[in-house]
Amino acid sequence: MLDQKEITVCGKQYVIQQLPSSRGIQVAVQIAQIAAGAAQGIGTSENIEDMPINIGGIIDGIVRRLDAEATPAFIKRLVVESVARPELTSEGYEAEFSGNYDALWELVAKIIEHNKLLDVLKKKLSEGMGQLLSEKPKPEKSTRSTKGR
Repeated sequence: MLDQKEITVCGKQYVIQQLPSSRGIQVAVQIAQIAAGAAQGIGTSENIEDMPINIGGIIDGIVRRLDAEATPAFIKRLVVESVARPELTSEGYEAEFSGNYDALWELVAKIIEHNKLLDVLKKKLSEGMGQLLSEKPKPEKSTRSTKGR
């Protein structure tokens, strides 16, 4: 059985459940692809503390990764698959969150948190950044050609 948790969102009770592992990985990849747009607003520097950040560029980069059709479908599928009670059908989702976007975003955030998707992404990103920052560029070795000898 998938791990379940009772939560309250905008005064309403929900029971959310973890996604099966394959689906969780798909969701993590989709979130990472959207978040990768944030790199558009981050400059380069050898020292991470000196790295210039452009908030407008970050927002622009993320928004460019969103798709008017695919993003709502992704969110809808995530919520319908994750809410165990009350049971949400595709039509029930539309009625539940029509004009109630604060509740929808809060629920999505709790689903992502419950599945520990951001924890994994943060860990992998920090490991990757740490490795990048600790590696010094190696001087290129020059090799002599032995052609024609």
